Amino acid sequence: MAHGSECYRHPDIALWQLTQDCDVFEIPISMMTLYGDYNYRFNLLHYLKNNTDILIVPIFFYDGFLVNKAKRHIAQMNDSCNIHYAAAINFDPLLSTMITERIKQLEVFESVSNSTQLVR
Repeated sequence: MAHGSECYRHPDIALWQLTQDCDVFEIPISMMTLYGDYNYRFNLLHYLKNNTDILIVPIFFYDGFLVNKAKRHIAQMNDSCNIHYAAAINFDPLLSTMITERIKQLEVFESVSNSTQLVR
């Protein structure tokens, strides 16, 4: 489960790619979001009614307001399925390394873009 968007398609595409990359366990994987076309409010009930156990993996930086709000709502939707939650990534140290590398890439790109002259 990720944040999602009602306006932009890129979050759905990125989440779909992530589910494809994680599809190595020979178990069904479904993508759901808090907002947008894959909203858990419309899609999760089917899984709650047809399974005895499900695992929800929040794709969020931390288990904060939105994740806890979704957990409370899901608990209200559920009456018989065992729901297990993975912890959010909680600012894993690798995340800061990845962000730093992306910033460096942008700085290099900007430096090259600003110093390049159009040759005719």
